Amino acid sequence: MQWDRGVLSFQSFEYKPVEVKVAVTGYGQSDKTHIKEMVKKLLRVEKEIKLDDEYDAIAVGLTHLAVYRQNKMGD
Repeated sequence: MQWDRGVLSFQSFEYKPVEVKVAVTGYGQSDKTHIKEMVKKLLRVEKEIKLDDEYDAIAVGLTHLAVYRQNKMGD
């Protein structure tokens, strides 16, 4: 989806929970604990992450990176 506001333009993306789980853990039925562990393995996070929402946000970012890379390779 593309939004135009004056000179600013941005796209938003949506991913289903199962898409995030598959992208991060390789398994669509993963639980939050598995996602947290995989985020820790995939990234070196220097600060302590206390909230599940932070892990969720990082997982969505990783999902978008994976989708973006896959789409770029397909071009």
